[in-house]
Amino acid sequence: MYRVLVSTLLVGSIVGCIGTSTELSESSSAVSSADQAVSNLTSPTPSQQRITTAKPDKSRYQSKPGYEGLYYVVDPGRDDERKLIISYSNEPIEQKPNDPDEATVPGFYPSHLDRLDFSDIEVVGNRIYFKTRPTNGLVYEFRGTITEEIDPNFDPKTPVPGITGVLKTSRDGKVVKEEKVTLGHAVIA
Repeated sequence: MYRVLVSTLLVGSIVGCIGTSTELSESSSAVSSADQAVSNLTSPTPSQQRITTAKPDKSRYQSKPGYEGLYYVVDPGRDDERKLIISYSNEPIEQKPNDPDEATVPGFYPSHLDRLDFSDIEVVGNRIYFKTRPTNGLVYEFRGTITEEIDPNFDPKTPVPGITGVLKTSRDGKVVKEEKVTLGHAVIA
């Protein structure tokens, strides 16, 4: 088995949107500083993650259970390691049998090893919002929509969720980056 990433948006509607970022009144050095702050974080190994996660200050889930799980940022032309893990119980998700080293603890992962806990997360209907706890002055905030689409390469009868929206990166309370992102749900094929 292998991991399959599924994008749930029509390619024609997202051409020119994915991967485009808008720098907001900051130089690229501010973004570099934000990226450096993330790379300076230390993150637990998958076996340690279960004991180091913090529950969100605020969480609300009023949506169907199929939206839980692991999502990867889909960015054609770029090897993007960012991911999102959603769990309605705020507990680790089940380990994928085909990827035993993959993360399972809810949160936003700006890189493969670095996890940021949610301060707030809401999944209501097909809307999703989250904000991470500040870490070294860095905060991520996301607003988006969950969609479903049939992927004939996976199972033509099972809709697969995906997420699209705007991810803001703030450094010391000031937005330094805003970008449209698409996240594909990790499925076992």
